This record gives sequence, structure tokens and C-alpha cells, in this order.
Amino acid sequence: MLRGKKPEYADTKLRLFIYGEYGTGKTTTAIQFPDAYIMDLENGAIKEKYIDLLNDQNPNAVVYCPHSYDDLIDEIKKLLTLEHSFKSLVIDPLSWLYMHLKDQAEIFLSKNGKDGSEYGKNTARADKFMYRLFQLIFRLDMNVIVTAQVKNKYEGTMISTGLTYDVSKKFGNIFDLVLRSELRGDQHVAYIDKSREKGFTQGQMMPFNFQEIESRYGKELLQRLPKAIQFPSTEELEEFSRLCQLIQVPDAQIEKWLGEGRCENFDEMEISLFKKCVDKIKSKIKGEANV
Repeated sequence: MLRGKKPEYADTKLRLFIYGEYGTGKTTTAIQFPDAYIMDLENGAIKEKYIDLLNDQNPNAVVYCPHSYDDLIDEIKKLLTLEHSFKSLVIDPLSWLYMHLKDQAEIFLSKNGKDGSEYGKNTARADKFMYRLFQLIFRLDMNVIVTAQVKNKYEGTMISTGLTYDVSKKFGNIFDLVLRSELRGDQHVAYIDKSREKGFTQGQMMPFNFQEIESRYGKELLQRLPKAIQFPSTEELEEFSRLCQLIQVPDAQIEKWLGEGRCENFDEMEISLFKKCVDKIKSKIKGEANV
């Protein structure tokens, strides 16, 4: 039986990636998204001008400065699973964290007798950490706004072919809307680098400020309250591990389940999907089904 059906409109949240030079309005725009939980990765949002802006335009926003990648992941997990009233997650900027992960990857590879920078091995390892990060943030029922710095783009030559962001090449593929911020004279503008969103035409320029993005995307969509999800408890994870060992669930099946849950580990799997995995194992034990 075929399972295709006509698509329906989904009440989705904004997934926005902004990159550009310093001083082009990335942070100013990002921190104005409604009721923002701001992950400040370079202590920029605690400067006086941003504090004044938050107090005036976004009084329910808060700022947290993660001290490591793991700290950032832990905080995002809390946003996923705890009841709260924050409507937007802002990560500003991602550049510093990505550079740090590449440096750490190079050190790790060098300690294991490898040239950490050879053929971009450190970049590939850093990208794996970023992939886990984005698996989590895109499961949030919140607007997600991530910023990064700009750099020259090179494609097989030492001659610049344009501009791009200073994080993984694949990041632009993940977001529904990618803007490159610029300052032209005293005007803040943005080039619409990529768009899956109505109201944002790819390849065009637009005024760059929060109010312009809000008017194009829709204020009501940005203002919707989030819904928390539930992860398995420690006891449930321990019982799952015991059952997997009992019937020796193949690694390929484990990877398939994790892929379906869009997570790296079962402790990050939504509880309803996790329980389906448990039920399949129990059915196998009873001889009712194959795993």
C-alpha cells in the first residue's frame, strides 16, 4: 500500500542563518527575536549597547555564555525538555566555537599520530560535532537564529570567487533562510543567499533589521509558544541497554533507529520513538517479530 498523501501547511518556526562582517548588524538583529534565549559565545551581548537594546525591545530575553561545546549542548537539551516561555534561540556567533572545535580536533588527531590538518581531517571531525548540535537545535519548537562571520570563498584556486561563511560549507544547506549582512554607507542591508521561505526571494537584496524580517515572515508565527519534548529516563536507558544485549541487536539496526530519531544517542531520542524501539525488542523476545 502506497503511503503518499497531499502536503499540508505546517506551523513551523523560523530557521535563520546570518553571516557577515563585524558591524553589519548581525547581533543587533538576532537578539531582537521574541523572548530570546541568547547563547553568547563571545560575550558580545553583555555590552552596554546590547543590554540597553534588550531592556528596551526584548525585556523577556536572557543571555547565557556557554564555556564549552558540551555546556552548550547541555543547555540546548534543557530548552528541549523543560517547560519554558522562550520563543527564540540565538547562537551568536558560531564562528568562535567552530574554530575552537577545529583546533581541538587537530590536537586530538596529532596525539594519535596523525597530521590533524591534512586533507581537512580536523574540519571533518569538527563538522561531526556541529552535526550533533544542529540535530538538537532543529528539534526545538523555537525560532532558531545562528550568526557567523564572513570570509572569502575559494574553489580550486587561490583567486577569490566571492564571499561565504567561516563555518562548515554544509551549514547553508540546513537552514531555510540564509542572509549575508552588509553595511552600505549608513544602510544595513542583506543579500538573500538562500530561501525556502515565502516573502524572501533568493538572490535579492533587502533592508536588514528585525522589523523587516518579522513583517516578511509573520509576527504570529514568530510569537508562538514552544512545546517541550521528553527524553528517556536513566532507568529506561539502562533497561533498553540490557534488552539490546540480551538479544544482541545488530549495530545496523541501532544505527537505523538513531537515524530515524535524528539523534546521536538514545538519551537524545524523543520518548515516543524510543518506546517503539523498546516494543520491537520485546516483541522479538516473545517471538512475535524480527528486529
